[in-house]
Amino acid sequence: MTYRDKIVDEVRAIREQLCNQAGSLENILATLRKEESAHPGRMAKPPAPDYGTQPVSVPGRHKKIALPLCAEDRAKYEKSKTKSL
Repeated sequence: MTYRDKIVDEVRAIREQLCNQAGSLENILATLRKEESAHPGRMAKPPAPDYGTQPVSVPGRHKKIALPLCAEDRAKYEKSKTKSL
């Protein structure tokens, strides 16, 4: 089965171009591994920002979900939480 999609043709052309430049797929992979080891932080997933969360009840759901708050809303939420205790 052959795919006749424009993006598939573009990917094949780029892959062939890279293979021609590097000599083989193994050389491409070796180059990528070398770049990863030279810059390990570049490939790592960045840490998620530390946002405050507020439980929110969603109609039709039994669970509460947490939504991120901006700094002002987080301060208000923390203040109201301490008042209720």
